[in-house]
Amino acid sequence: MQIDLEQFRAVFMEEAAEHLGVLERGLVRLEDFEGDPGELLDEIFRSAHSIKGGAGTFGLDEVSRLTHAMESVLDRLREHGTLPGPDQVDLLFTGVDQLRELLDGADDVPWTGTADALTATLEGAVEPPHAAPSPAAVGPAADEHGTRWCLSFRPNPDFFMIGADVVPLARELAGLGSIEVQVDAQALPSLEDLDPETSYLKWRFDLVTPEPESRIREVFEFVEDECELELERAENAAPAPVATAEVASEVADSPADDAPKPTALATRRDGGSIRVDTSKVDELVDLAGELVIAQARVTELVDRFSIDRLEELRQAMVTLNRSTQDLQEQVMRVRMVPLAHLFSRFPRLVRDIATGVGKKIRLDLSGEDTELDKSVIEQMSDPITHLLRNSADHGIESPEAREAAGKPAEGTIHIAASHQGGSVVLEIRDDGAGLNTAKIRAKAIENGLIGPDDDLSEEQIHALIFRPGFSTADQVSDLSGRGVGMDVVRRNVESFNGSITVTSVAGQGTCFRIRVPLTLAILDGQALRVGAQTFILPLLTVVESFQPSPDQVRRLHGRSDVILFRGNTTPLLHLGRLFGIPHVERGDDRRLVVVVETARGLLALAVDELLAQAAVVIKNLETNFRKIPGVMGATILGDGRVGLILDVDELDAQRRRGHGGRDGSDYTLADATADAVGAARSA
Repeated sequence: MQIDLEQFRAVFMEEAAEHLGVLERGLVRLEDFEGDPGELLDEIFRSAHSIKGGAGTFGLDEVSRLTHAMESVLDRLREHGTLPGPDQVDLLFTGVDQLRELLDGADDVPWTGTADALTATLEGAVEPPHAAPSPAAVGPAADEHGTRWCLSFRPNPDFFMIGADVVPLARELAGLGSIEVQVDAQALPSLEDLDPETSYLKWRFDLVTPEPESRIREVFEFVEDECELELERAENAAPAPVATAEVASEVADSPADDAPKPTALATRRDGGSIRVDTSKVDELVDLAGELVIAQARVTELVDRFSIDRLEELRQAMVTLNRSTQDLQEQVMRVRMVPLAHLFSRFPRLVRDIATGVGKKIRLDLSGEDTELDKSVIEQMSDPITHLLRNSADHGIESPEAREAAGKPAEGTIHIAASHQGGSVVLEIRDDGAGLNTAKIRAKAIENGLIGPDDDLSEEQIHALIFRPGFSTADQVSDLSGRGVGMDVVRRNVESFNGSITVTSVAGQGTCFRIRVPLTLAILDGQALRVGAQTFILPLLTVVESFQPSPDQVRRLHGRSDVILFRGNTTPLLHLGRLFGIPHVERGDDRRLVVVVETARGLLALAVDELLAQAAVVIKNLETNFRKIPGVMGATILGDGRVGLILDVDELDAQRRRGHGGRDGSDYTLADATADAVGAARSA
C-alpha cells in the first residue's frame, strides 16, 4: 500500500519557501560580512540541505541535484573558512532563483533538464576534492576512494507515517561515494499479519566515501528521531547480518518515475495555510471546552426555567458571552503572524535594485516581531515593493552625488513597523534627496491637476504624487518613470482599509507612512446613531465621549467648527451634515461628541446617541457596491440592521477638504450611504 504524501508535500512546499528566504538573507549578509563566516555559512548550508532532503523524498530530482551542487560550493567555503567572491555569490543567487522557479512550476510543466546547465556551472565552481590519503595513513578502513563505513539503520515502526522513505536516503548516500545495500527482513511478519503502513525492515549500508563522518550523518538528520542509527568505520563494524533480501547498489540511481509529481509552490502558499504555535491551539481547545460547559449550563436553565432562576440565567449568559469573546480573541490571535514573514523578502530585492542602478544601498529593518493579520500581510507585499523600488531609483542618490553633498556613499532605506492604537503603522524611510516640491508643482500645473494660482501647502503638493499618471522622472527606467505605480500603491492600501501619507525634507530624505488595520475580519466597535442611521467606530480609536456645554463649541468663520477639549481646540465634524442625514430628535446644543484619534491628531465627531459596544464582523462594501468616503466597510448588527463602519482617518481628510453634505452633484453622501446599506444587506 503506497502512502499518500499529498499532505506532507504541502508542508514541504511551505517550508521550502521559508528556507529559500533564509538562503537569500544569508547570501545578502555574506556580501558585506566581516569576521569568521563559519556560523553564517552553516546556516545557509542547512537551508540548502533541508530543501534537498525534502525534494529527494518527493522525487524532485532537479531540485535535489541543484541544491546538492550549491551545497558543494558552500561546503568548500565552510571547509576553508573563507567568504565567497562576487561571482560565487551571484552564482548562488542564480541558484536560489532557479530553485524558486522549479518549485513554483505548474504541475504540467516538464521537469527535465532546465537546471542542468546551472548545476554544471555550480559543480565547476567547486575546487577539486582533496586527494585521498594513502592507505597506510588511514589503515584498513580506507582505500583509494576514501574511508569505508558501515551503517546500521532501523526505522521506527511508524517511519512511513511521517512521510519518510528509505530510498531517498540511499540515493543521497550514493552521492557521497560507492555504496552496497543489504536488507534484514527477519522481523517481517506473515502475510496475514502484515500492516502495509508499518516498517519492519532493518538496513545495512556499506559506504566508501572521502566525506567526513559529519557529512554522512547529515543525510539522516531529518529522521534521526525516527530510527536507530549506528555508524562505524569498517574495521570496527560487526559482520553483516544474515539478509533475506539484497538490494543492488543501483537503487541509488534508479529512476523515480512513479514518484509524486511536484505541486506548484505558489499554489501552496496562496492556499491560505497558517503555521500555528501549538500553545495557541491548546488554548483554543481549552476555550472551546469552556464554551461547551457554558452553553450546557444555559441550555439546562432554559429547559427548566422559572422566574426565581432569572438571576442564574443572567449569570450563565454573562459566562457564555465571556467564553465566546475569549474564543473569538484567541481565534484572531491564530491569524496573526509576525511581519518578519513579509520583511524577509526585501533584503534580496534591495540588493538587486542597488546592483541594477549602480548605487550602494543598505536596508535596515525594525519591528519585525510586530504581528498583523495574515490576510493583511499578503496584500502588503506589492505596495511596499513598489515603494522600495521608488526609494532606490528616485530617492537615494548616486555615490558621487552623495559624497558631493557630504553624505556617506552608501544610502540607507529603513522599514519600521509598530502598533499605534488599533492599527499597525509601517514607515519606509530613505536618506536620499527628498521630493522636489517645485518640480512636482510644475508637473501638476502642466498636467492640469492644479491651477497656477492655487495655494497648496508643501504637504498637499507632495500628495500629488499619488495621482494617476503622475511622474516627474526625466527618463523611463525598468524600475519607474512611466507614471504608474504610486496611484496603484494608494489604491492597494485603501483596498484593505489602510491609508498612506508622505513627508519629505529636501536633501534629507522621504518617508512613506502606511497605516493598516490589525485585521480585516473582526473589530471591537462603538455603535452610535446619527438620525436614523447606525454607524460603528473602531473602539481603539475612541478617546472620550461627552455632552459638551454650549461654551465649549466655537464656530469659526470660513472654517470648520472646533470644540474645547482638555484645554485645546479640537476640530469638530458633524456627521449628520457630512452624510446629509437630517436631525429631528436633538438640537446642536444637546448633541453628544465622541473624540477619536486619527493619524493626524484628535478629531471630535458630533452624534445623536451612543449605543452598545460590540465585536463586529467587517464586510467589504467594494465587493458589492463601491467605496464610500469615510466608510471602511459594513456589518450586520444584532437586530439585523446594517451598520456602516467609519474610517476616522478618511473622515478627517474629508473635513480638511471642506466636504459637507454634497460632493458637487445631486448625489449626496446620504444617497451613497443609503445605497451602501442596501448593498450590504443584499450581500
